[in-house]
Amino acid sequence: MAVYNLETAQTQLTLAAIANAAVGQKMSVVKPAIEAELAKTAYATRGEWSLVWGPVVGTVDQNMLYVARQKATGFLSVVLRGTIYTVDSFWEDVPKSQSPCPYTQGTETAVSSDFLEAVNGMLGVADDISGLTLPAFLSAAASAAHGFNLFVTGHSQGAALVQILYAWALQQAPTWSNSGGTSIIAYASAPPSPGDPAFAAWIAATRASFQIINPLDTIPYWYGRIDQLIPDKVPEALPDTIEGALIRDGTRLWADQARAAGAWQQAETLVRLGSVQLPSTIGFVDQAKNQHTHNSYLYLMGAPQTDIGPASLLPAYGSPTG
Repeated sequence: MAVYNLETAQTQLTLAAIANAAVGQKMSVVKPAIEAELAKTAYATRGEWSLVWGPVVGTVDQNMLYVARQKATGFLSVVLRGTIYTVDSFWEDVPKSQSPCPYTQGTETAVSSDFLEAVNGMLGVADDISGLTLPAFLSAAASAAHGFNLFVTGHSQGAALVQILYAWALQQAPTWSNSGGTSIIAYASAPPSPGDPAFAAWIAATRASFQIINPLDTIPYWYGRIDQLIPDKVPEALPDTIEGALIRDGTRLWADQARAAGAWQQAETLVRLGSVQLPSTIGFVDQAKNQHTHNSYLYLMGAPQTDIGPASLLPAYGSPTG
């Protein structure tokens, strides 16, 4: 059983934030941008990690991942990017259907069909330098190591994909030859629930996948707890305005869509962060956006924010409580 480690979580979330470097650009631009971000010593990663595989874009919806190595220990992290501002990427987040998950070692589970397709689409893409796919790269890395330590990490949509890729890695690990054993741990921040209650129970039973939640972030409510979003006043009480009525109706539609696609549940291995309530003058939608960003999560975890994306508004309104 793995134990949640705050310093490791800070590092892994920073790696996930770095996946957004030069977002929307060609991989020829993204790769050096990731390398430059990994070199920065002011982050929780301290310049101690280097890019060793990828980045690659999957065959569907522009999903992306890369692999970083901690220079001193040789630990590896598979890092998945979250939603980007394209129609395909947003469409992937809509809970349209579920498919049996082939990676839960004989246990019948189901996950989002789109998320499963996204993971499978990345597993088959080769790195342009090594010519290796991720399965081949990890197999070779495990075989070369005396003890193989692997993290899987991501934020938002990437955090949902983390749990499926983590399940895949656990299934594959017995085929990796090494003399020192294998450790696989997942750190997923701000994840929507990627699968059904059976998948959530399977993930929780592994005791090595940590879902990190800001209690005022709406995204972890998707899809299993959408009905609780408004009663729980996340990120604040819904305003009694036209905007509030539209948000209420939209939330109900999303809840209906999620139920039509299947049953959803978040794994119980949750880490709930402290929170910072933003003032209502900021507006419900802008609050929701800001509570969800990787920089806001880094702030709530006590880690330095990155230079990627907007700085969090949370520090201006207090320290995390709860």
